[in-house]
Amino acid sequence: MRDESPKTDKISMPIITKLVNTEGRHPKTRVYLDGRYAFSLEPEAAVRLREDQEVTPDDVERLTQDNEKQRALASAYRSLSRRPHSAQEIKQKLIRKQFGEETIDRTLADLTARGLINDAEFARFWRENREAFRPRSRTFVGMELRQKGIPSDVAGEATSGMDDAGSALRLGQKKAKTLVKADYDTFSRRLGDYLRRRGYNYDVIQKTVRELWMTKG
Repeated sequence: MRDESPKTDKISMPIITKLVNTEGRHPKTRVYLDGRYAFSLEPEAAVRLREDQEVTPDDVERLTQDNEKQRALASAYRSLSRRPHSAQEIKQKLIRKQFGEETIDRTLADLTARGLINDAEFARFWRENREAFRPRSRTFVGMELRQKGIPSDVAGEATSGMDDAGSALRLGQKKAKTLVKADYDTFSRRLGDYLRRRGYNYDVIQKTVRELWMTKG
C-alpha cells in the first residue's frame, strides 16, 4: 500500500555568512545572513555569534532584546563616567532616550548588581560634593536627594550631622566680599536673601549676618 501521508520538509533557517566589526566612536557588528546585510548589533550583543551559524526567528528576537540592553548600558555608562547618578536619574535618562520599560528594568538591575548605581553611596557623594563646592542647608540637600529619587530614610541618613551654621558662614563669607561697601540694611537684606535661597533658616541666617557684619572690612 502506498503511503499517502503528507511529507513535511524542514524549513531552512538563514545562515550567518559574515560578521564585520566596524570601528569609530560607536563601533558595531554588522551581521550578514545568506550573503546579504541583515542588521547591526552592539559588539557585546554579538559576542556569541559565529559565521555559519543558523539563526531562527527566536534568535533574532533574543538578539534584538540583548542589543537594546547593551545600547541602554552604553548610554548609562556615558552618564556614570561624568559623575555618580541615582537609579532614578539613570531611569529618567533612559526614558528620554525612548528605551522600553523591560530594557530599562534589566539595565538598572545589571548596573545595581555591578555596584555601578547605589543610592546610599550616591547620597553620600551628593552631600560631600555640596559641602565641598556649593554649600547648601541640610534641608535643601535632603530635598535635592528626594528629587533624585532617593528614599527619605536614605536621604536623612546621608544628611545627618550636616553643620548648617558652618556651611552658611563659609558661603556667606564669599558673598560678603561683594558687599564691602554696603550699609547694614543692604548687607543684611542681600546676604539674607542669598542664604535663604540656599535653604538656610531664619536663625542661621541672622547669626551669619551678624557675625559677618562684625568682621566686615
